[in-house]
Amino acid sequence: MKFSSKTNKKKKLFQIPKTGINLLPPELKIEHQRKRTLLQAAILGLTIFFLFLLIALWMALANYSLASALLQTKTQIASEESETAQLKEITQKVTQLNQTFKLLDLLDRERIDWNAVLKELSATTPTQVQIMGLTLSKQTPNLTINGRAVSLREILRFQTKLESSSYFQNATLTSLQQTGEKESGYIFNLTVNLKKTNERNSH
Repeated sequence: MKFSSKTNKKKKLFQIPKTGINLLPPELKIEHQRKRTLLQAAILGLTIFFLFLLIALWMALANYSLASALLQTKTQIASEESETAQLKEITQKVTQLNQTFKLLDLLDRERIDWNAVLKELSATTPTQVQIMGLTLSKQTPNLTINGRAVSLREILRFQTKLESSSYFQNATLTSLQQTGEKESGYIFNLTVNLKKTNERNSH
């Protein structure tokens, strides 16, 4: 036992104390420190990269959802606008048909032969006058003639022929506009009253 105790004392005498001193050469110390710094920077960079990547993915998904919702809303609005336009067009056509039926009924009640009126209008129109449109009305005057003429004289001549016709009366020039410099002439509107059958027969 005494021998063992002496041996332990000798071991303690020759034991190298543990210290935190780095015994590496300065060059290796600097190299190890540089590698450690680079590794830490790489880890930090990767962490930041993945963080930004996650944020970018989240924003992309949010933008996609928003764009999809916006597109769906636009499609729905376009569909509703198309349906509204179609409904408006149908309503206008129905209104025009109703007006046409009312005018036809008016012509029938007033005993006015529309085909005969058109033939008489064609016969009384001078060659230098062009009829551009006709508008029937339930009110007096009940016919508006829109036309074009090469001169004011031809318009007055047309008005006189309408007055002398057995189908028209009270021909009135309501508007007159001279055309542009390149195309000489006049655009006009004339209103007349259509004579009933009994009024024509009395003359």
